[in-house]
Formats: sequence, structure tokens, C-alpha cells
Amino acid sequence: MTVSGLLEVFEDLKGVDVNEFRRILSRFNISYESIARKPVHGLSAGQSVIIRLALTLASRPRAIMIDEPFENVDPARRSVISSLLLEYGEEGLIVTHELDVLKSFGSMDAYLVIEGRVYGPIGVDKLLNSGIVEGEVKDALTIYINGKPYSVVEGKGIKFTEMGSLNRLYGLIG
Repeated sequence: MTVSGLLEVFEDLKGVDVNEFRRILSRFNISYESIARKPVHGLSAGQSVIIRLALTLASRPRAIMIDEPFENVDPARRSVISSLLLEYGEEGLIVTHELDVLKSFGSMDAYLVIEGRVYGPIGVDKLLNSGIVEGEVKDALTIYINGKPYSVVEGKGIKFTEMGSLNRLYGLIG
């Protein structure tokens, strides 16, 4: 199936606004004409993420739930994705391991999912100003990794801003 075929399907099923889809693509400097005839399976990983995001947002959802919208996307385009999510989303859930994109969502709450457990909420700004230290610290968010307690503490420990990705938690403290 081509991108234009996929767009037609989503237009019929989800009410995707074709003009809005094109406008969203243009924010990434991608012209619809340049990808319309490409087979969906022939898109790069980054293009695929952008096409799926554009289809989602062009349907004007009330709530956005999106998994890894920044994966395989270069840093310049990550900032466009952040802007679009803030612009289109009134509420929702964004799943990501990428800590560098969180700056755009500073006033929102974050939850950490580690080894199947959910921890939080913690303000994104607070998380980005914090580090992780071994043990339980009073009045701090405590998480468990490999059965051991670690606390998220402002101004101390291994800084979240230096990790790049939450995946690094295991290598840093494991």
C-alpha cells in the first residue's frame, strides 16, 4: 500500500483531514507529492514515524496516546514533534525513553515505568533537575531496580539530563 492509499483509508475510517495531513508534513519539510506514491513499507523508520504522527493528528483527536513518537527521528524533527503534540493535544499520554525531548513538556507530570511498575507522578521540570541516588530518601520518589531502592533527588546523584535515555538507568546503577 502506498502513502496516498493509506491516507485514503484513514480519511474514510478516521476522518483524517487531507489538507491538515499535508500541513503537518510541511512542518517537517516533507511534501506530500514526494512521498504519496511510496509504498508504506519502503519508508525510512523516521519517515514512518512522521507519517503515522501526521495521520493521527490530522484526525484531530480529543486525547493523544502515542508510543515512542521520537524514536528514529533526528533531533531537529524531534522538536517539531514536541511542538505538534503540544499544539494538538489537550490531554494524553506520551511514552518515550528519550529524556532530551522532555524539556518541551516541563509543566506536565511524568511517570516512570520500571520493571513493570509505575512510579510518580513527578513534574517533568523536577525530574530534569534531579538525579538518582542509591537508597530511600525521605520525601523523594523511590523506585526499585533489580529489587534495590533508588531515589529521585533534586540536585544530587546521576543526573537525568546526562542520561539521554531512561534505558541508561540499568547501565549506570546496575
